Amino acid sequence: MSDRPLIGVTGSRRRGRIMTFLNRFAVWRAGGRSVFITWDKPYPIDQLDVIIIGGGDDISATLYGGAVALDHRVDPRRDDLEIAALDVADKHNIPVLGICRRSQILNVFLQREPA
Repeated sequence: MSDRPLIGVTGSRRRGRIMTFLNRFAVWRAGGRSVFITWDKPYPIDQLDVIIIGGGDDISATLYGGAVALDHRVDPRRDDLEIAALDVADKHNIPVLGICRRSQILNVFLQREPA
C-alpha cells in the first residue's frame, strides 16, 4: 500500500486528453497517484483520497433549469458521472477540486435539494 494519496481525475473520452495528462502529471509532481475516471471507465469514488473534476465541455443547461442548447458541446453522461461522484465525495468527506467549467457542476450539485 502506498502512502501517496490516490486522486481521481474525471475527464472526457471524446477530447481533452492533453489537459487530462497535465492534470495527472501535476498530481504526480505533487506526490500523489492518479486514476483517470470517465463515464465508461468508472472507479469507486469512496476509495479515493481526493477527486479532481476536470475541465472540458459545458455542463448541460438542464442541470440548472435552463433549456437544452443544441449549439453547445455537452456530455450528459459525464455530467451524470460527476454529479454521482460528488454525491459520494460529500457522503465520505472526500475533498474535491473543480477546474474551469467543472466548478459549475460543483455549484449545481450544491444547489440541489437534499435527497
